[in-house]
Amino acid sequence: MDRYEVIVAGSGPSGSQAARLCADHGMEVLLLERASHPRPKCCAGGMLERSLNQLEGGIPSRLIERELDSVTLVNQNERATYDLRKRIGVTVRREELDAHLAREAERCGAALLENTPVVSAEHLPDGIEVETDRGKFHGRFLIIAEGAKGSLSNSLLGPREKDAMAVGLAKECEVESPTGSSLIIYLFGNSRSRGPHAFPLNGAAFPLKGAITASVVSNQSSKNQLLAALDLMVADINNNFGIKNRRDTCAHPIPLAPRKKLCSKGVLAVGDAAGLVSPFSGEGLTYAFKSARLAFEAIDRAMEGTETLMSYQAMCNSEIIFHMKAARFLSPILHWFTGLTDMGALMRTFGEEDELLERIATAATGEYDWRPVLSKVITRFPRLFFSSL
Repeated sequence: MDRYEVIVAGSGPSGSQAARLCADHGMEVLLLERASHPRPKCCAGGMLERSLNQLEGGIPSRLIERELDSVTLVNQNERATYDLRKRIGVTVRREELDAHLAREAERCGAALLENTPVVSAEHLPDGIEVETDRGKFHGRFLIIAEGAKGSLSNSLLGPREKDAMAVGLAKECEVESPTGSSLIIYLFGNSRSRGPHAFPLNGAAFPLKGAITASVVSNQSSKNQLLAALDLMVADINNNFGIKNRRDTCAHPIPLAPRKKLCSKGVLAVGDAAGLVSPFSGEGLTYAFKSARLAFEAIDRAMEGTETLMSYQAMCNSEIIFHMKAARFLSPILHWFTGLTDMGALMRTFGEEDELLERIATAATGEYDWRPVLSKVITRFPRLFFSSL
């Protein structure tokens, strides 16, 4: 049986980054991927600046489709664009980004095995035994990075919370007009937010080179409601950019709450497998990269004997989950708010809120988290509310 210090199950962003960090610091790493790169990935392609800042050196310019420096809000027949005066993120094609990150892990010394799905894993006295289609491998530590749909994290760390999963739909549309540099957000005005993990109907469109990807997310809407919302977005894209061709609609799960248990003896979960996705925006790359770094740090300290692996849970609580709580509080408030107000008036008032726009842009760049945005929304709530009735 081949033996490694660290086995990583899944070569998406969190898994590849964790493998890269561990290998770059001299650990013997095996990175397992059930498919082969580049592999299809249902994703809108947005990547906030705060995500890029988690990667030392960023990403090659060839991977960047568009740079985002403004936000366009769309509500029925009204639309308004707000210049944020700085780059808040980029768009990428995820199959290309994922392939790049996996190759970077390999370049740093990780052994990458593609077309090797993990069948099961079990604890041994001296580590973890991982069974795959290619045989069994032994690791002192196992990092689970198999995404939101994998079964390893459920079997080794326990099931997710009930109703802590949303569904996202995405459709890429090839267009005739220049796609610009604006992230387009669609306000559907759904005020029926229910439950601790409420994520009402939420839509966004991301500009690519010669194309725009429309994405809609919710955990409180039926499939028909999601498809109807996506159709409205595609119609708007056609009216403003002219659609030449469109791909089939794809679907993907989005976890809305972190797992209660992120690690156990020799095992850690990162990224979507750990449920570390922003409940405000549905954006997961920032926490994918951050959890990968924390997993590496926890393993490094455990190997040195200075701390136990359980330090990973504490680090995630302080550096990720603490900030997720502010985003979780902000999301249903804004969705409820948009369901009560005259959106046209709100959009005009919003354009006068320079400080709020600046805070949103700064949060997107990662200079601070979403809590200052929340505090500003709360202090400006009376003006925003009464001016938009």
